[in-house]
Amino acid sequence: MPDVLLLGCRPDTAAGYLKALGVLRLVAEQRDSGALGWWRGDGFVLVSSLDVEDLTHFLLEAYRPSPILAPWNKDSGFYRRGAPLEAIERSDDPRFVDMRNAIGVARALLDRFGWEKQPGKERDKARFLTALRAELPDPAIRWLDAVVALADVDPAYAPLFGIGGVDGRFEVTRVFAECLIAALDIRAGRRARRSARTESALGASLFAAPEPDSTIEATGGLLAPASGDAPNAAPGFLGSKRLNPWDLILAIEGALMISGSVTRRHGSASGRLAVFPFTVEPAGAGHASAGSEGSRGEIWLPLWTRPAGFRELLHLFREGRAEWRRRQATSAVDMARAIASLGVDRGLSEFRRFGVQKRFGRTHLVVPLGRWPVVERSEVHLLAELDTFLASLRFAAQRKDAPTALVEVSRELEEAIMDHAAYGGRERLAAVLVTAARAELTLARRPGTRPKGLPRPLSGLSGSWRGECDDGSVEFELAAAVSSLRPGERGPGEFRRHLEPVERRGSHWVWSDGPRHEVVWTGRDALRDMGAVLERRIVDAEREGVPVPLDGMVRAHPRAIGALLRGEVAPDRLARLIEALALIDGSTHQRPVTGARYPPAVLPASYALIKLTLLGTPLRVGGEEIVVRPDPMVLGLLRAGNVWEATLRAARRLRTAGVTPKGIPMVRPGPLITRDREAGRRLLAALLVPTDRRPLLRAIGHAEAAGAEERSETKGEAS
Repeated sequence: MPDVLLLGCRPDTAAGYLKALGVLRLVAEQRDSGALGWWRGDGFVLVSSLDVEDLTHFLLEAYRPSPILAPWNKDSGFYRRGAPLEAIERSDDPRFVDMRNAIGVARALLDRFGWEKQPGKERDKARFLTALRAELPDPAIRWLDAVVALADVDPAYAPLFGIGGVDGRFEVTRVFAECLIAALDIRAGRRARRSARTESALGASLFAAPEPDSTIEATGGLLAPASGDAPNAAPGFLGSKRLNPWDLILAIEGALMISGSVTRRHGSASGRLAVFPFTVEPAGAGHASAGSEGSRGEIWLPLWTRPAGFRELLHLFREGRAEWRRRQATSAVDMARAIASLGVDRGLSEFRRFGVQKRFGRTHLVVPLGRWPVVERSEVHLLAELDTFLASLRFAAQRKDAPTALVEVSRELEEAIMDHAAYGGRERLAAVLVTAARAELTLARRPGTRPKGLPRPLSGLSGSWRGECDDGSVEFELAAAVSSLRPGERGPGEFRRHLEPVERRGSHWVWSDGPRHEVVWTGRDALRDMGAVLERRIVDAEREGVPVPLDGMVRAHPRAIGALLRGEVAPDRLARLIEALALIDGSTHQRPVTGARYPPAVLPASYALIKLTLLGTPLRVGGEEIVVRPDPMVLGLLRAGNVWEATLRAARRLRTAGVTPKGIPMVRPGPLITRDREAGRRLLAALLVPTDRRPLLRAIGHAEAAGAEERSETKGEAS
């Protein structure tokens, strides 16, 4: 069988994609039931018993049009004389027998309902549609199911065809009839005939052949933006109101394969648009005009690269659906994640995303919004942990009184999720977490953005996020350690309570209406904020008379501490990562993050001396456990930049407790370097970072004590 490449049926437009489906369906149903088709590059390959000439002859002289009727619409041709439908009714061509039969049934039903000049009221339309579906011949029901789903008293309409086939002044069934008259050269009372003009129009539509003056003065509405006379709709300042009739005819014939199913999805909680295959609620993310225009919905059209027959594809569109976490995808964000998790029918290579976007006033156009390859990403399952928060955030952002900041951060989170689903990678997954944290902090810092009870703080993120987002950077290692600070039995709580007014209730976080003295994180200066958290935890611990809880489930490597002390850390990135990783459930065990890829460093003695006074747990030195209490004066000295005085006081505190630094010359520096505020800020911030105590003891000359600590910890782990 010959391969026929249809270069005029390109998947980069909705009309081009639907034309390919239309050709395959018509050939399989009316000429060769074994016809196959698949996508190759920018064209569609048709394999059947028809070659190029046979295919052209079939469509021009043997093609039987499907009944495309909408008697419920005012401009459908049923309510005024001289409409295109009358020319088809008067024609004695046997190819129009299905259309004539369907028109007769529709007119009889209109007489019964008493609709003579225009359709009845909106509340009567559902009753009329139900009766129409029960009485129409089978060939006409396909179009009805492609346009409207009668799953409720209030019908659900496919966004691809406006409101039941109408979008503004464009009525698709009337234009379809006009295109049939032009494409098949129908004359009053005569049979359709083939002409050079109709043949050239078909060649241009199917094979992208040079097109002489074979267009008609009409617009293709939603499916053919270039046929409108709107600005920038075609080459030049204004588009020309010209349409190749075969483009619309074949696109509508192809759309009959994408019909809704009432019985399968009726009563589900999957959303009104989800009754149509691969049709979902729009997302203001993932494309260039995101957030700047309205949308009626989105349709994600699948591509396949192996031969598939009509029945196989019909099953794909009738029964195939995208699933995310064992439920039907109802939004564009769900759809993107379903593709990345292979929650769609196998055998598909790519999806083309189209949106029914509101442009040029009240006009809607079906425009391409991107390409989404079907690639499995193992880490995409983590995104399911954001579902509850994402749904509540989207709901809050859709309120009429929603602040702009909330709307923007909701869109940014959807954008980050779709970006990761499309391209994957640790950096993009971390960007999702960072954006979620920004959304949460927007809610926390702007009480007006928090409707009562919605949305709740993000809860339940597993420790797997740390491992999947770890990019090996020093900023990530420091952030993982700081954000994992353990709470004390009394006094300071989990690190997250320093970022926002929240408290734990069981396994979930809730907003707290109590005092906000714990919330000291501003997000504007990472070093300042880390120092403020350190001071807050020390003050709270002293008030309760308990050790300062400065250990974490993740401990940073000494090289990370050294990089922070030398100023080799990006403060803004560190702040964003700390905020993001703080969302991870603190009760989830996670092994320490170590081995970041940056030059090795030896811990400065000043840092080691001060940090040893802030451990909050006993030191094992000389076979004894020694408790060192912090000196509150040290923090004030560091804020003032007096690192030497702070180090001296820490050394005295250690000596008093029985730990004498060895081999460290305690010589007062010169007057010009006595105060260094930036060094003090970095040292104050570094003191908050959980780290292993053994390198600290080695830095002050107590290698034997470090070994004892190591044996003690090993014994504790073994027991």
